[in-house]
Amino acid sequence: MLDVARRSSPYDRDADTAVAALASFLRRHAEPITDAIGEMKIAYFLSACSQAGASCRESGHGGSWVVRGRNSKSIRISRSTNKVDGNVVRAWLKKLGISETTAGISASEFRQGVDPEQEILRQFRKVLRRLAHV
Repeated sequence: MLDVARRSSPYDRDADTAVAALASFLRRHAEPITDAIGEMKIAYFLSACSQAGASCRESGHGGSWVVRGRNSKSIRISRSTNKVDGNVVRAWLKKLGISETTAGISASEFRQGVDPEQEILRQFRKVLRRLAHV
């Protein structure tokens, strides 16, 4: 990148050459993100939420499920709902504090279950964050 800015060799030619070289570098050193969450059945969503650390229970009158996340926020899902779209799943995970940015759980981990080693690393990071604020 610095060579491009300095216009030093081999980036001292036209912009197309520099862009092609950067694109080549990125292709060699980047990984594609394939962690998209698609449509999920509610039963599978509830199971995955439980494995990710949320609590799932039936509401008092039994007409819906209540999922309480790691951040104590909750969502209510009607029992008549069979499936939810991937965008809704992502929004719910964000609200529940189970998203990758808040809990460090990737979409693939959410679908396949949380890896025990990743959970240990997450707990370690959590302790370090608490110690940093002492």
